[in-house]
Amino acid sequence: MTTELLVTFVDIEKCLAVTNLLVEKLNDSVIITQPEFHHTPHSVEELRKQVLIKAVSNCRQKADNIGLLLGQVVGQPNKIIEEYTKEWEGPETAPTTERLGKSLTMQQRIANATVHVKAKVKINFEMMAKEKAKATTR
Repeated sequence: MTTELLVTFVDIEKCLAVTNLLVEKLNDSVIITQPEFHHTPHSVEELRKQVLIKAVSNCRQKADNIGLLLGQVVGQPNKIIEEYTKEWEGPETAPTTERLGKSLTMQQRIANATVHVKAKVKINFEMMAKEKAKATTR
């Protein structure tokens, strides 16, 4: 008798634990195929949002540091431009062993399925003298 079981995991650690348990308990009577990795559109969209928020935060932090050097206070942003957002799955340029006909380790398979997002934003902030900034906050 042959039975096929398809299980979806969201945690790779749990997947590996169940796999090890099945192999340990059922020995040669079980055949476990390599896991397939994928990302839901929602999770990729959430990652994109997090990256953009972090890029804006980094811009603000850099502007604050420059303001300190110049003796000024950073005000509200005047203009925010998203110059680009780039996303890719797996290593950007390195050829995978799978393409060369060799099997991949679990770490390589995870690395190949990892989604990366890079964003560049440009923000123009209002800069004010410290004295003027104190006057406007009163």
